[in-house]
Amino acid sequence: MAILETLRTDPMAFLRNVLRTNAAFSILSGVLMIGGGAGLGRWLGRSGSVAPDGVVLLVFGGLILWIARRETVNLKAATAVIALDALYVVDTARQILTGQFSGAGNWFYGVVTLLVLDLAVMQTIGAIRSARTTPATLAADRS
Repeated sequence: MAILETLRTDPMAFLRNVLRTNAAFSILSGVLMIGGGAGLGRWLGRSGSVAPDGVVLLVFGGLILWIARRETVNLKAATAVIALDALYVVDTARQILTGQFSGAGNWFYGVVTLLVLDLAVMQTIGAIRSARTTPATLAADRS
């Protein structure tokens, strides 16, 4: 309930928190992929190491943290994160549907894709609400 209350009373804080969650998930995934390397890549049905993908995720997560650092999030930057998340979802779904992963890889990437989709939806809601919200509308909502 507190999450929905934050969305209603301070959509920018909601957006910041969702972006921070996305960053944490991306950084953690990146570290695991770097650590897992070729062994994790084989288990997922990839032709090589997933460590390079992990490095990309570390950079992506760092950029998201940088975007979420300010009190007022740059909505264009947040929209770019949303677009990249959506691109990931579409591309990974394509790879799953065309059989590019092992059975375990399909499950792994399927779950990760659903989490990324959820984050993208929440970021979109936060960005839209933040764009529509001014200090005057926040004051009216609180009364």
